[in-house]
Amino acid sequence: MTCQRCGVEAELGRCPGPCNRYLCVTCYDGDQEKGPCRAAPIEQRNDAIRALRGGGMSRNEVAERFGLSTMTVSRVMRE
Repeated sequence: MTCQRCGVEAELGRCPGPCNRYLCVTCYDGDQEKGPCRAAPIEQRNDAIRALRGGGMSRNEVAERFGLSTMTVSRVMRE
């Protein structure tokens, strides 16, 4: 399944907070440290984008996975 915060394919658990999202271990642990149902951190998303592009996923596939434009993916890769 795909984490509803960072988009990583992983084994997921349901967030115990009111949002009831399915989260990977990293996102779930982050919620426990900083409070339940916090907004998705952009830097974590950007790191996932860089990893996927570095692994050979196309710009269009990454953009679709995160619901972003290809221009945003290109900007993240330039940073």
